[in-house]
Amino acid sequence: MRLTALLTALAFSLAACGEGDDEPQPLEPGPLPAAPTAVVAQAPADEEDEQLEPAPAAVEQQIVDRSLPVASIAINTVNSYEVQPNDTLFKIAESFGTTVDVLVRLNGIADASLITVGQLLTISEDPATLITPPQPLESTLESVSMPLIVDGDTIEVTVGDGRSERVRLLGIDAPDPDRGEAFAVTAAERLTALFSTASAVFLERDSTERDEFGRLLRYVWTRDVNGDHHLLNAVMIAEGLAVLLTPPPDVKYDALLGEAETAASASRLGLWRLAAAPAPAAAPATETTETADDAGSEDTATDDAAADRAADESGEATESTEAQSESSE
Repeated sequence: MRLTALLTALAFSLAACGEGDDEPQPLEPGPLPAAPTAVVAQAPADEEDEQLEPAPAAVEQQIVDRSLPVASIAINTVNSYEVQPNDTLFKIAESFGTTVDVLVRLNGIADASLITVGQLLTISEDPATLITPPQPLESTLESVSMPLIVDGDTIEVTVGDGRSERVRLLGIDAPDPDRGEAFAVTAAERLTALFSTASAVFLERDSTERDEFGRLLRYVWTRDVNGDHHLLNAVMIAEGLAVLLTPPPDVKYDALLGEAETAASASRLGLWRLAAAPAPAAAPATETTETADDAGSEDTATDDAAADRAADESGEATESTEAQSESSE
C-alpha cells in the first residue's frame, strides 16, 4: 500500500538520522493551532481498517524518543513555522524542501538575511485553498450531528432518526493510531479542528452504502459561518494527513482528490515529507562457515582457472615459436 510505503520510508529515515549522532537536535516547532477538546470514540477490535498495515516498530519508537524532528514535520502539515534561534531562511527552506525565494515571496520579506526569532513563516502555498470542489446543494446531502472522532478517516455521528452510525470517509486512507502509525494523532487532531469551525455537518453518498465492517461510506461536508461548504475528505489529503484511496465504483470525486494529493506531494506536506527519506544503507557482509561442498567448488574453480591460464600460456608460446621460425627463414 502507498501509505505503508511512506511509513516504511520514515523508518529508514529514522535509522539514517540515528547513525553517528548520539544526541540528535530536533527543530523546535512553532505553535500549532489550538485544537478543541474532542471526544474520541474507541474503535471496536473487529472494526480495524484492513487497508493499513502496522507501521515498522522503529517508527513508533523513534517518535516516542523524538529523535527525529517529528514536531517540525507536524508543523508543516499546518503550513507554518516559528523562527528559532540561529535559524536562517536557507536552513528553514532546506528543512522543509522549499527555496528561499518561495519563503521570501510568501512572507513578503524585504531582506532575506533579516528574520527574527518568534516570527511565524508561511512555508508553502496552502494546498487546501487550491482545491475548490463545486458547492453542493444541501437538499442532496444528509444532515448529521457534530461527530465524535475515531481517527483521521473515521467519525461517529447521529443521523436523522437518532441512530448512531460510524462513518468511514470515502476516497482517503489516514494513519491508524491503534497501530502507532506516524501522523495518526496529528490527523485525528486536525479532523477535530476542522469540525470545530463548522456550523453544520453533512454526509454525501457515492455508490456503496457500507463497507465490510458495517460503516457508512460517505463524503463529509461542513458548512462554515459564511455559508461556504468544505469537503473534508479533500482537505485531509491536501494537508498531507491522508493518501488517496478510491476503489471503484466510489470515484465521484476521484479527480478532485487526485488534485489534492498532487498539491500535498508537491509541497511535501505531512506524510509526503517521508517520500524524500534516504534509502537504507547496504547491509554489511557477514562471515560464513565454509562447507566441504563449497571448498570443493572453489578448488574446482581454481583448477579450471589454472588450466585455462596454462592453455593460454601454451598458445602464446606456440605463436612465439612459429614467429621465430618465420623470422629465421
